[in-house]
Amino acid sequence: MKSIKLLAIILSVLMFQSCIITQEYTIHNDMSGTSYTEVDYSAVSAFVGEKTDSLTQQLDSVMNAAIIGNEESLKGITNYKYGSKEDKYFISFDFEDASTNDIGIKCTKNGNKISIQFDKMKELFDKMNEGDGNGNSDMDFSSMFQYTAIFNFDKKVASVTGVDAEITGKKTVKVPIKINSFPKGDVIITLK
Repeated sequence: MKSIKLLAIILSVLMFQSCIITQEYTIHNDMSGTSYTEVDYSAVSAFVGEKTDSLTQQLDSVMNAAIIGNEESLKGITNYKYGSKEDKYFISFDFEDASTNDIGIKCTKNGNKISIQFDKMKELFDKMNEGDGNGNSDMDFSSMFQYTAIFNFDKKVASVTGVDAEITGKKTVKVPIKINSFPKGDVIITLK
């Protein structure tokens, strides 16, 4: 199963609970790299009155079911790991090419510019807010999530454009995203 679908499964398990989602990507010059997604549900226990061990067991069960028998969809993805540590659930993997592998975002490279689209993530959160399928939702799920994408590169970052995208280190870009206002266009990162 593709990584975006796996993330969708996790989010649907947690959709009634407040959590912080951080996706960190390291993208090398050849577009290979690593992805580490962390879902912090440490505040969830108090919100739903459920122990974090129970939530971890639910997520482990979902992840085991999702991965078994889906080797074909993980082509180009290696070192796939998932689990929990310190009230946080994680998914990590290495990818061969950020422009062809399904890593939860869409990347394209043109010279020293990398364009990143968040359409898949936006689709996922839009579906959660659809409610009963008629656009009627009793709850705005977007208020329950904090989502941040972090991108690390081999080269220094010269500039970045996009909603709230910022250079946070010589080779790092941080994109904090409000779930109800995903970037309408690409986030463009220019490397030196």
